Amino acid sequence: MEQQNPVLSPRGFFRTLTLLYFSFLSAQLLFAVMAFLNQGSTYFDYTDTNDVFIYAVPVFAVASIVLGIVLYGQQTSELGRKNSLKEKLAAYQSAVLIRMAFLEAASIFGIVAFILKGNLFSLLITGLVTLYFITLRPAKERAEDYLHLSHDEKRQFYED
Repeated sequence: MEQQNPVLSPRGFFRTLTLLYFSFLSAQLLFAVMAFLNQGSTYFDYTDTNDVFIYAVPVFAVASIVLGIVLYGQQTSELGRKNSLKEKLAAYQSAVLIRMAFLEAASIFGIVAFILKGNLFSLLITGLVTLYFITLRPAKERAEDYLHLSHDEKRQFYED
């Protein structure tokens, strides 16, 4: 028996994408809060050259942000070649999810480093990554810039 994927309207598409966004965000925030509340002793030190996490957490965060931006840019630059609105929305969703996943990985790495060492510096880097993540909330207006919509697609995009 062949299953068909339900065709989402643009409104349903953005509802789903927003739900995924808030799931990623809440996972980061809840994990950070739980780690902080369960950590016995904490300290703040960014000068301890013997702590590998002092270097690893910021480098991983910057690498994740840059890689997410690059991959997002590559994938969204190809959206104009898609034939239908459905294909464009699916490719756009993929690009957004990949970027969110890279940021989530950086955030979780910082939280794990905090759990292992108790250094609030790792949690500070996680907070900065999370603040950047917050600025990337999915929006129709932002998506329209990347989707290269035809006149009919634009009407369909906003009709819903």
